[in-house]
Amino acid sequence: MAHSFGSFSMLVSLALLFMFIAPTFCHDKDKEKHPKLIKKLCSKTDNRGWCMKFMKPDSCTEDADNRVLTEVAIDLALSKAKDIHKDLDSLYDRTFDSWLKDRYNSCSKNS
Repeated sequence: MAHSFGSFSMLVSLALLFMFIAPTFCHDKDKEKHPKLIKKLCSKTDNRGWCMKFMKPDSCTEDADNRVLTEVAIDLALSKAKDIHKDLDSLYDRTFDSWLKDRYNSCSKNS
């Protein structure tokens, strides 16, 4: 029985080892590859390179369809808009120039 348990634990250990190593090798091999749908989407933009970097494959976009890619793009755009809004508010608070305050306020309302 002890021999059987030892073999089982060795088998489990090897399985866990391969589970952690195999994805690493696969990831490096496909590191620069982008899914076809992302390439197709980005080819329709003015700045293909930036789009490819922005929509780089990750757990959300790797095997995504049009709907998922749209959701990811909207989430990224919303996050960026919130960051810009915070920056504009910060600039508004730090300046004493009334013209700049007016510009920052105008941009903040439109973002």
